[in-house]
Formats: sequence, structure tokens, C-alpha cells
Amino acid sequence: GVGNISISNSGSVTIVQGGGAVINAQQTGTGDISITNTGDVIAQGESTAIQLLAGSDSSNVVSLSDGTVQGGSGSSVGVFLGEIAGTSNVTYEVQIAENASLSALSDVAVFAGNSNDTIDNSGTLIGSLGLGG
Repeated sequence: GVGNISISNSGSVTIVQGGGAVINAQQTGTGDISITNTGDVIAQGESTAIQLLAGSDSSNVVSLSDGTVQGGSGSSVGVFLGEIAGTSNVTYEVQIAENASLSALSDVAVFAGNSNDTIDNSGTLIGSLGLGG
């Protein structure tokens, strides 16, 4: 689609079964993705906590202002930053504020594709970073 995507969570969201993502935003056309979290996003099993798939020429932000974001085990991650096939010029910024934490049971906190990535951490970040660009 065309246009921006904005998702905000201030509650507690948990996925128990493996597979997929707790919060999943996909932009197949033009536009930016913005996810703001002040609650808890917990993935159990082989599930990713937050996943973004962006289109060309987009500037995308994951803002963790408060709460806990935890990805699952196995091949899962805390935050997955991907791009739609054939896209270019994709930028991601992950902001982790003082009262927020990001981790995964797999020990991979953030994994990105071929995008330009920035991690701005003032909170708690546990696990490895696989960044693109």
C-alpha cells in the first residue's frame, strides 16, 4: 500500500505458540513505518517480538520508551528489520529509552537485512546485533 503505518502499544502482549511475530508491520508500497512501545511485548517459543518489512525510500523507527520487548528462542529475534524484495534506500532506527529493555531468548536482540541501521540505546540491550547496510 501507499502511506505511512503507525502502531502504538501501551499494554502487555504475549504470543505463546511459536512462529510469526507479536507485532508485524509490512509496507509493500511507499511510506514509513513507526512503532512506539511503552508496554511489554513478549514472544515465547520461536516467535519474533517486533518485525518490520519496509519498502523503498523509507525511514522507519522502532521507539521503545518503556517496558520489555523480548523475542523468542531458536531463530527468533527481539526486533527484525527487513525490506521487501527489490527495494532500496531503506533506513531503520531503533531507540531504546532509559526505562526500556530489549532482548531475545535466542540471544539475538536485533537482526537487519540490507538496510541502513542505527541503534540508539539508553536502556537495557541484551544480545547480539546483526545489522545490514
